[in-house]
Amino acid sequence: LLMVLTDALAEWRFCMMASGEQLINGTDMCSGRLEVYHGGHWSPIFNVNFGMGEASVVCREMNCGDAVKASGSFGQGQQLRGLKITCSGTEHSVTQCTLREYTRTRNDHIEEASIQCSAQLRLIGGSGQCSGRVEIFYKGQWGTVCDDDWEIKNADVVCRQLGCGHAVSAPTSAHFGRGSGPIWMDNVDCTGQEAALTHCRHRGFGENNCGHGEDASVICLGKKPGSF
Repeated sequence: LLMVLTDALAEWRFCMMASGEQLINGTDMCSGRLEVYHGGHWSPIFNVNFGMGEASVVCREMNCGDAVKASGSFGQGQQLRGLKITCSGTEHSVTQCTLREYTRTRNDHIEEASIQCSAQLRLIGGSGQCSGRVEIFYKGQWGTVCDDDWEIKNADVVCRQLGCGHAVSAPTSAHFGRGSGPIWMDNVDCTGQEAALTHCRHRGFGENNCGHGEDASVICLGKKPGSF
């Protein structure tokens, strides 16, 4: 009983101390190695039983959309002491998950947990869910993508991410009407193989020299399952 109470107290202590998380060494603030702030400093999370449930909680709390990959490689840290985390995936915050201290040795193969998140996408103004102006939900607000350097390979990533097959066209110049709000991405440069548009190279979220007359669009070949 004493051991159970001790473990419960340790979990409660870390949950109370945890007050934020960050992703480092990624391609943007929504990808990278996971660190949690507690006890006045940032601690790494080790990938002990770390999966999509834990990643989903982090992505959601950071307003970064959905988790698309857990334990991807974003470099290896040097700290031996850190935390391990267990979430069901339904929590609204990392502080609602179970956090425990963890110490690795220099000879084991435990690495820091890494995450890739994907901001939500939608297509507006088209004939269905698979064509329209590209809009991204980031930091709690829908915004658009500038058409500078907008090409079919970028559109292909959007279509695939939305479950709409391949792109057949990448219209520019607000083809489906002008959007509103922030212009979140500019000079997007995808290889065409990325799992999400936000994983492509770009100037940085909110960094642009565009107006909404340059909003980018896509027309996809397919349609979402269940749509008509």
